[in-house]
Amino acid sequence: MDRKKWFILALILLVILIWLVSPTIGNVNEPFWIFPHFSLLFDSDKALQITQEFVTRFPRRVLGTFESRQSAEFLMERLESLGYKTGDSQFDALIAGHREVGRNVLASRPGQVPETLAVIAHYDTAPSTIQGAADDGSGIGVLLELARVLSESAPHRGLLFVASDGEGWGMLGALDLARHYPGRRNIAAVVSLDSVCAGSLGKIALDLVGQFGGYTPPWLRQISRRAAEGEELLVVSPFGFEEYLERSLLLSWTG
Repeated sequence: MDRKKWFILALILLVILIWLVSPTIGNVNEPFWIFPHFSLLFDSDKALQITQEFVTRFPRRVLGTFESRQSAEFLMERLESLGYKTGDSQFDALIAGHREVGRNVLASRPGQVPETLAVIAHYDTAPSTIQGAADDGSGIGVLLELARVLSESAPHRGLLFVASDGEGWGMLGALDLARHYPGRRNIAAVVSLDSVCAGSLGKIALDLVGQFGGYTPPWLRQISRRAAEGEELLVVSPFGFEEYLERSLLLSWTG
C-alpha cells in the first residue's frame, strides 16, 4: 500500500475516532449533585383513587368526542383547585379522513428561575378502548397526585403539568406542545407518565434515550436514582463508555 492510501486510511480512522469520542466532550466533568434527604410525600393510594374516579366517570375519552371535552374540563378544574394557573391549547387533527380538534390541558406554576420542569400524561383513549385505566388513566392519577404534592412547596424551577390529547393517533398533543408551546425553550426536563405499573417493582431501568442535548441531564438522573434507591429498588442504566457509545451512534430506540 502506497503512502497516499495509508494517509487516506489514517484519515478515515481519525474521523471515526472523533465521531465516537465527541459525545464525551463537555460531559466528562459533569458535576455531581448532592441532594438533601427528603421524606416521601407522594401517596400512591390517592393516585390510584384518582385513576379509578377518572376512568369510571369518563370511560371513552376519544379525541374530538364530547366525553373527551368533559374529561379535559374535569382535569382543568382539579388542577385549578390546587392553585395552578390553568388553560388549554387546541390543535387540528386529521383522523380517518375527518378533521377533529384535540385539546391539551396545561397547568403551570412559576419558580424562582426561568427554567421549567414539565410532567406530561395523555388522557385520551383509543376508539377500541374502554376506561384505559393502565394506558393512561394511571398516568393521569400520578400526574394529579404529583401536582397536589408539589403545590404545597415553593419550587425552585417552574412547574408545568400537561394532560395531553391524541396520543393514540401518533402523540399529536405532545407533538403540538413541542412545536408551539410558548415557553418550550425554558423547559429543562420532561417526565412522561405512560402505563404506570400498579404492582410491585423489582427494578427501575433508566433509559437515557436522546440525541446530544436531548439526553437526560445529570441532576434528573440522580433524582430518579435516589428516589428508586430510597424505595430499595435496583436501578439499571447505561454508564461510562456504554452511554457515550449510544450518544455517538445517534440511535433512539423508541418511536
